[in-house]
Amino acid sequence: MSSRICLTGLPQRLYNENKLREIFGKHGTITDVSLPGLASGKPGPAFVGFKTPDSAANAVKKENKTYVGSARLNVSLARGIDNNRKRQTPAEPERASKKSKFPPNPEPAEDDIDESAKEKAIAEISKNGRVSIVNLPSCFTEDDLRQLVGEVETKELRCLQDMKTGGCRGTAYVTFANPKKAVRFFKQNNQTLLMGRYIKLYSCDDRHELHPAPEPKRIVPYEAKASVDHGPQSWNTLFLGADVVAETFSAKLDIKKRDLLSGDNKLSPIVALALAEMRMLNEMRTFLTSNGVNLTSFADLHQPRSRKIIIAKNLEAGFTTTDVTNLFGQFGKVKRVLFNEEIGFTAIVEMMNESGAQAAFTKLNGASVRRRPIKLEMAPVSLFDAPIDRELANTELIRRLTKMTVDPEKEDDDDEAEEKPSEPTEAAPLDLSKLLSSTILVELDKELATDVKVSDMFDFSKLRGGKVVGNGFLQCHDPPMAFILFDSPETAEKALKLQKTGTAKSQAFISFSIATTEKVLNGERTAQKTLVVRNLPFDIKESELKPIMEAVGEIKEIRLPESLTGGKRGFGFVEFINPGDVQRALEMLEGVHFAGRRLVLEISRVRETVKIGRVTEKRKNRVKKHELSAAISARKF
Repeated sequence: MSSRICLTGLPQRLYNENKLREIFGKHGTITDVSLPGLASGKPGPAFVGFKTPDSAANAVKKENKTYVGSARLNVSLARGIDNNRKRQTPAEPERASKKSKFPPNPEPAEDDIDESAKEKAIAEISKNGRVSIVNLPSCFTEDDLRQLVGEVETKELRCLQDMKTGGCRGTAYVTFANPKKAVRFFKQNNQTLLMGRYIKLYSCDDRHELHPAPEPKRIVPYEAKASVDHGPQSWNTLFLGADVVAETFSAKLDIKKRDLLSGDNKLSPIVALALAEMRMLNEMRTFLTSNGVNLTSFADLHQPRSRKIIIAKNLEAGFTTTDVTNLFGQFGKVKRVLFNEEIGFTAIVEMMNESGAQAAFTKLNGASVRRRPIKLEMAPVSLFDAPIDRELANTELIRRLTKMTVDPEKEDDDDEAEEKPSEPTEAAPLDLSKLLSSTILVELDKELATDVKVSDMFDFSKLRGGKVVGNGFLQCHDPPMAFILFDSPETAEKALKLQKTGTAKSQAFISFSIATTEKVLNGERTAQKTLVVRNLPFDIKESELKPIMEAVGEIKEIRLPESLTGGKRGFGFVEFINPGDVQRALEMLEGVHFAGRRLVLEISRVRETVKIGRVTEKRKNRVKKHELSAAISARKF
């Protein structure tokens, strides 16, 4: 639908731009008023462009065949330009039909496209991938430009702005990463109608080749940008270097850095750094959460990244909000800055325009700021979305329901979870409330729960208009629970009425109910007391790990499994006295480093305690040593 309207039969007194804006301005934002008859001095067709096609359609509906004084308005949608139409030669003039449904095109210059110039422009664009767009309306923004370009990779996307009014100056530049897509964009959008104006596309020289930027001054010691820059995202958004932790925390305590690391000889330097980092990270998370930041958005590395929001890391102690604003303000207008001056080292900067954010990321990422390389990361698009319950997302039920929903073939038993190192699972991009509403929880009798099946609970043959997605038994839940996932909440409600009663095994089923957040969390909190800590150094001692865990809650026992040679195996088990401390440890120790290694924590899915696990491990090691000795003695040399 066209966003441009045509008016015919206007009298001389109405053939005026201000008059037309006054008449049609109430229907939407006017981007252009064209009066071709002014050149000849005779009133002719007039054209009014709107920002949206809906505004143009509304103007035709409301103003067509209405009167302004004694003059009747004839309003219709303007006909677009046909770029594929052949140019007319003087010997073959175009004959306009007397009964033409559409008015004549008042801008014949738009049809007279020089094919040779067009081919030359395409040839230049295919080399550098840079396109300039002109005749844009003043209300055009970089967001509109991104919508026009689409979700394609660009090196530059810039809309020239008037410094006084802040509006568009009518010109924009786009540099595509792939020149082929630039050529396609030129062919599809040249001489097309956009917001009531016919835009024109041209090729332009690569400004980086014509005006190369000077080489940045290298300050010794210098770390090459190639080794610092890991692209627009990183695997650990809230990463802190050991020097940043020591310097910032010592400044906060008003002590020297060496005093923090030496301490009172009760804690080793690596333990002191880990405790300091844990405290600083938790203060930072509290600050970000209070300002509406969704921390779970950092977990998904494959999530699309924002083009305007930047996370700046590794800032030196003493940085202020004004310093951050001035640092990024040299590349464009800054919309807002989230920075806690007491905590420091990490800031979230939202730029007003995409071009400013792109320029800041290119120039500052890896650059030395106050003798320290600053590290930038483009924030996830869901950074300011409403966060989901992280504790709920990490429960065994949600983890298994997510596997069943995303990939049913990968749903398996988690009995051997401790033997397989894995990253902690974060929030999945699913509707957890709908997932729970589609699940039935069955509470089982502790003594009779070992000899029942899901098929003993319901008569699925009577289920109509729905299906079972999956089912299973929860290992980390007290009391014992079974679950059945259906394709919709409606199907789950119907299935509640299909319970089997009066059978020999029906005594094992205590209650049936739709899953709720409270039931799931309470059941896991009661059962969870042991935490698995992975990625530990192989020379770690229990006396080093214990102070870190005691900062979370009271410890019952710690076990660091050993290999056959006597060395540690790189992971350990921590059993808390209070079950609620397990979830607290997951939140407090997330992202904390110990001896240069990032701690990876997850809830133990094995029901045995740490003490029983130590006995089991010794028994297994004795068997393995006996088998190894027998194999060596049986070997013939």
